[in-house]
Amino acid sequence: MNLSPSPSRRFWLVLLIGLLPAAPLMAFEPVQGFFLARRDCPATTGIKARPDGVSVQPGARYAALGLNKPDGDYLQLRVPGARPEPRWVARACGDWPAGEASDAAAGSPNAVNPPSGRQPPDAPPARTPGRPGRVLLALSWQPAFCERQSSKPECRSQTAGRFDAVNLSLHGLWPQPQGLEYCQVDAPTRALDRHGNWMNLPAPTLQEDTLRQLRQAMPGAASGLERHEWLRHGSCFGADADHYFRTALALLEQINRSALRDTLARRVGGPIVVSELKAAFEQSFGPGAGGALSVRCQRDGGRNLITELRLSLRQPLSPSTPLREALDTSSGERDTCQMGTVDGVGDQ
Repeated sequence: MNLSPSPSRRFWLVLLIGLLPAAPLMAFEPVQGFFLARRDCPATTGIKARPDGVSVQPGARYAALGLNKPDGDYLQLRVPGARPEPRWVARACGDWPAGEASDAAAGSPNAVNPPSGRQPPDAPPARTPGRPGRVLLALSWQPAFCERQSSKPECRSQTAGRFDAVNLSLHGLWPQPQGLEYCQVDAPTRALDRHGNWMNLPAPTLQEDTLRQLRQAMPGAASGLERHEWLRHGSCFGADADHYFRTALALLEQINRSALRDTLARRVGGPIVVSELKAAFEQSFGPGAGGALSVRCQRDGGRNLITELRLSLRQPLSPSTPLREALDTSSGERDTCQMGTVDGVGDQ
């Protein structure tokens, strides 16, 4: 028996299906303010994505970007240092919005300083880019980064003999206060950057020698990190892209010639206390210089890995600036750990 509908019935069936409302996509409700983490929770690239080692730290505050739906159970945050930075976290892991009553908790050792002012993403910068102020130089310990991001091109190609196996690598040079970003960058480009596929971003205009050095000192350039860093942070530095990156590279070179780098290289595969790193830094850059240095760690299974070092510096900066003269020891940047493991190349 033929159970197929007749041609006329097929016509009306197709017409009826076409009139039905489409299944809604997952909603995204833009929000503002800050999320105050109360416990260590995974921060994933999607609500159903597998954890990749990135988490929010108790006592830290993160800029909130949106909810998965109105009054949803998941909040998208900007997690500095993650790649990509937009991450989803269960709201139950902390307080949102983090009101002024929560500011005391944000003073804990794991706190992330909030941006100055609470402006919407498209608001103009709070001050004119390039004016004298504070700058953070963020340096990655790449083997630890690759423990959590092993699928990245720069991690798949990493070897024990490559520059970033035993040297600090460049993450970025960030004009402060936090939130001074995307200066004169149009909204579509900002949206493309926040989407996380940085190879789709326009490449900064760099001299051939600058680009060659950058590809060694910033392994993440294989994933477009230099494009992201220029648009988000370099655009507020007050100079062209080549000057901006040459300045960052010159500062990095001074650190990689210091006792700090030598101490890290000697301790690969083992633990080290943060006070020892600061003592090594002061050995090269003078008594009290450790006040400008902060150390960041992240959990990886049973280990606490040193992932990033940050230096607080004063403007103006240029490729010829001696690091010792630029250190800002009054910034109050905090360490997120007191001891961590100096990771080696390869899965541990």
